[in-house]
Amino acid sequence: MGEIDHYLLRYGKEHTIENMSNEVRMADGQTMEYEIASLTEGTWYFAIRTVDVNGLESAWSNVVSKTVSRYQ
Repeated sequence: MGEIDHYLLRYGKEHTIENMSNEVRMADGQTMEYEIASLTEGTWYFAIRTVDVNGLESAWSNVVSKTVSRYQ
C-alpha cells in the first residue's frame, strides 16, 4: 500500500463485517477519530480499513464491539 487516502469505517448491530449496515468514508488519511452520535441502545460492532491514493484497500481490521445504554 502507498500513502493513505482515507479510511472506511463499517458498523452495525451484526458482528460480521459483511452484514454491518453502515459505512462511513472518513475523508482524509489524517483523521484518526470519528464520532457517531445516533447509536441506539444495544451492542454495536465496528471495523475499519485503509484505502491508499491508488485505490488499494487493506484487509478489514478485527471487529470490536461497544454496548450502548441510555445511561452513558
